[in-house]
Parts: sequence; C-alpha cells; structure tokens
Amino acid sequence: FNLAETTSFVSIDKQVQLSDASLKSLFQRTEGWVGATQLALHAMHSQNDQDEFVTNFSGSDRDIVKYLGECLLGQQDSENRQFFLYSSVLTHLSAQLCTEVTGLANSADILERIAQQGLFLFELDREQIWFRYHQLCKEFLFSQLKTLEPEKPKILFLKAANWYQQKDDINQAINYFLLAQEFDTAASLIALKVSDLVQYQGNHELLLGWIEALPSEIIAAEPRIAIGMAWSLSFTRDLKSVEAVLDMLRGELNNKVASAGTKNQQDIWLGYNLDMLESIRDIMAGKSQAARIRAQKWLEDWPHAPEFETGAVLSVFGASCLQTLELKKARSILTQAKKIALSCETHYGVAWIDFIYAQVHFK
Repeated sequence: FNLAETTSFVSIDKQVQLSDASLKSLFQRTEGWVGATQLALHAMHSQNDQDEFVTNFSGSDRDIVKYLGECLLGQQDSENRQFFLYSSVLTHLSAQLCTEVTGLANSADILERIAQQGLFLFELDREQIWFRYHQLCKEFLFSQLKTLEPEKPKILFLKAANWYQQKDDINQAINYFLLAQEFDTAASLIALKVSDLVQYQGNHELLLGWIEALPSEIIAAEPRIAIGMAWSLSFTRDLKSVEAVLDMLRGELNNKVASAGTKNQQDIWLGYNLDMLESIRDIMAGKSQAARIRAQKWLEDWPHAPEFETGAVLSVFGASCLQTLELKKARSILTQAKKIALSCETHYGVAWIDFIYAQVHFK
C-alpha cells in the first residue's frame, strides 16, 4: 500500500475512525504492509482511543507477535532463528556485519535467501549489499531476543560497535556503543568527532541525539562535548538550554582556576570558546549590541586564538553590523570572516557567512 491506498483501505472499516495524522502514522508504522494494516484495524475495534493505539502500535503488539511468531520464526530451523534474532539488533544489515554479529559463517547465504524470499527485508542499494528489516519485524524480533536471551543484546551491540569502529565508521560505532550503554567509550569517540561534526559540518541533530543518550555527568566531565553541545543548541535556537550549558562550563572553569591559581592550556581553550559562544548566543537571540561588544572584546582578548574561532567571532561582529545597518563595515568584516572560513575548509561556516552576506546585499 501507498498512503492513499492505506487511507482508502482503512475507510472501508466503519468501526475505525482515525485522524489524518494517525492515518499517516499508521502508514509509516506498517510501511504499506497489508497484513500489519489488517491486524492493526482488527485490534482497534476494541480500543477506546484508536489514535493513541496507532501511536503505540509496534512489533510487540500481541497480534503482530502471534502472526510473526507463527509465520516467521515458527517456520525456521535453529540456525535461521539465530540469524533473525541476533541480527535484529542491527539498523542496517550486510553479509560481513551479520557474520560478525550473529557468529554464523554462512550469513551471506542466509541473507541472500531471505532477500529472495521477500521475508520482511528491504534493499538499501542497487548492489544488494545493505538491507534493513521492516520496522515492525525488527521490533518483533528484538522483543523476542530480549525475552529469550536478555543478556545478549548488549553483547551483540558491542560486536556491531567494534565492527564499525574497525571500518572507521565512527558515527555508527558511537550509535552502537550508546545502545550497549558503554557511555565512556561513546563519549571518548564523540569528543574526537564533535568539532568536525558540528563546527565544520553543521550536523547538530546527530550530536544532540547522542547527547540525549549520555548521562549528564559524562557530558559535564568532557568539555569538548559540552562546547559542541552549546554550539549545536545555539544554531538550533534552543537558547534557554544554551544558557544552562554555558553557565555550567563557566562555573567549572572559574572554580578550577580559583583552586589552581593559574590557567593551563585546556583552561585557555575553554575560555576563548566560552567567550566565542556567548557572542554567538547573543547574536542568535537578536541582541546585536551585546553581541558586538562581546565580539570586539574577544578579538582584543584572544589575538592568538585559532583561525576557526576567530572567523566565527568575526561572523558575529559582521552580523551585528548588519543589524545596526552599518552595511559597508558588515561587508568588510564578513569578507574577512569568509576568507578565514575558506582557509579552514569549514563549509558550514562559509554557508553561514554567505547567508549573512546575502542579507547585507538585500538591505
């Protein structure tokens, strides 16, 4: 089914009345699978709140469990059952990855057979290297794995994480370390990636998703992650949360310096990053005068700071000039900022500066 066909099919059942949002959600959850749509409709007959049922509909629904238990797992030999259950921890499946995670040397043959039989598997590329399970099927299989072998998911997540790390796919490795709740390892990898991820690529949602899975004490203990978090929160305009992160970092820095009586290199790094982020926060909040004052002070206080941070602060300075209609000055400063961004090869920074510069011309 496509969405229109799903909507038409549901409309035939007069006992089911769903909002447009729930119809779309049902289609997304079933991914057009007719059988799952039929099972959902049948279950909705006994529901007081059918829209809420759709919101919570998953592969652990009792009708889905019964159907897939009989039609999928119930018809497999022990080896295939192991493949289905163990590979359910994976978002994407390939022969090599499945061999590593399931421990089955013939995973390539099993995966090919499943794909040919169309057993709830979607191809993700023309070369038929990567696949994924139908999401309801994956949820069902994973719920069965947790019931039958409750200690196994963590072990399998770690196998996947290590495989991806060996392949130098650090983003996926982080995802699986977080699923395995190996937070220290995940945090170490995030700290290594965070600058490129958000400052150079602008991939804020990915970082914020990782941070949501990390315990707060680990974030507080790793300033690189907290700085990246503040950067991403600023550029996604979550300014209230930015304030809390900056206050936390500023307090820790002040306490550390007061205790030690001097600043080490990490303290200096944290200092100019905090000052930079406070100017970015102000310009994002529309406080152009405050942003300008902070930017000018930063340029005076940190003349030997790295190019990237200098370019970012110049961008803030230029944006503040735009808001006060000092257009000639804005053009000059933004041109300087873009030259630095190009030198640093930060495409995200260049795009941001170009956006501000375009507004100067519009004015």
